[in-house]
Amino acid sequence: MSEWLSTKQLCTYLHISKATLWRYLKAGKLPQPKRLSDKILLWEKKLVDQMLA
Repeated sequence: MSEWLSTKQLCTYLHISKATLWRYLKAGKLPQPKRLSDKILLWEKKLVDQMLA
């Protein structure tokens, strides 16, 4: 089963701010999140690790 990270959890995991997270996302350094609602985004930890490796 996959582990999913919220925006806040991902920022903590990567030791970055939310602003940096959005810059990484726009630059293609992170995978696109899964949108559960207008305000809830989740990232699959396995995909994040693969893109950063």
